[in-house]
Amino acid sequence: MNRARRSGRYPLAYIPFFAAALIFGAVTIPLWVLAYGGITAACADCDPFARHAHELLFGYALAVVGGFLFTKVGKGALAVAFICWLAARAAVFADLEPTPMTAALALAFPVCVFLFAGLPFLKAARTAHNAVFAPVLGAFMFAELVFQLGSLGWLTEGERRGVYLALDLVTLLLFVMGGRVIPAATAGAVRELGGYLRIRVQPRVEWTGIGALAAVLLCDLLSLAPDLAGLLSMLAGAAALVRLSRWEPWRIVSRPDMWTLHLGYAWLGVGLILTGLARADLALPPGDAVHAITVGALGTLSLAMMARTAMQRGGLPTRFPAAITTAIALMSLSSALRLLAGYGDRPTLVGTAGIVWSAALLLFLAGSAPAFRHALRRHAAAASA
Repeated sequence: MNRARRSGRYPLAYIPFFAAALIFGAVTIPLWVLAYGGITAACADCDPFARHAHELLFGYALAVVGGFLFTKVGKGALAVAFICWLAARAAVFADLEPTPMTAALALAFPVCVFLFAGLPFLKAARTAHNAVFAPVLGAFMFAELVFQLGSLGWLTEGERRGVYLALDLVTLLLFVMGGRVIPAATAGAVRELGGYLRIRVQPRVEWTGIGALAAVLLCDLLSLAPDLAGLLSMLAGAAALVRLSRWEPWRIVSRPDMWTLHLGYAWLGVGLILTGLARADLALPPGDAVHAITVGALGTLSLAMMARTAMQRGGLPTRFPAAITTAIALMSLSSALRLLAGYGDRPTLVGTAGIVWSAALLLFLAGSAPAFRHALRRHAAAASA
């Protein structure tokens, strides 16, 4: 009997959460585009832009986070978490009138993420670098609460404040988790190519970025000092790009499983700088600039990390098939198109960006399905042994 089975853990938690996130993301963005274009009705009792951002962050992104981090949880707890996620999404699709019950449904999954992923991080953390994950994951509960209080009419601008807080938390997670995964993976890839990566850990640069992002989060939460928040965002973006340059991305251009990670982190740095400039009215409007983070960084990094996770946990080499590499490239194309909407034919570019986003997710799902099936067969064989 294997160790995971003896401990009661279910090692394939990533499969239902990744698949659900991909399908949900592929469906919800076209629906938003139709509402944005006035072809279908927007939600009746909500801020439609905040709802769109909320479902991207709490529906898509948090499901990916759960699938990635639910590594020490049994089947029963995972089923509860998945049902909570699904119930919250169903309530949104049904456009239910905001009530304390719908708010409780929405809060349930962020609570599961904290209990099943945040607390284990807190207990196992040996350094401050790892301990940061627990409060960040816990803060998603607070962000959801702020959003729900706003939807109930109990907190002024609560919906937008909640999604800005969630966006800041997702950005912080991308900055920190990317800083764990990318240099370690890059060092291994460079070593396989016969080289050596000189600089992996960059504590001063990392803590500069974390501190700047934490300060941006505080400014957004309290609706204070937008100009200062813009400067801090640009500082964090510069920190991300400095880290990336020291990971020597030019050395791994022959490895799609690696350059896709670097591409996503580059989008993060660029996105932070663009949003910082937007806060000071020096570039794109904030609503456009933020898509460099939500589509470019989140979309690209989430796909690259899901692919690596599926292959590593399924016992396969981390060599991306053409479908996965193409899907990740399409995600970056979607981000570029969405940014261009700030300068050109907005309806056409927003619509095209949405179509490309959905195509990327569906192509990725098709490309990762063999890895999912391989992992399921492997687990079934191990369980029967």
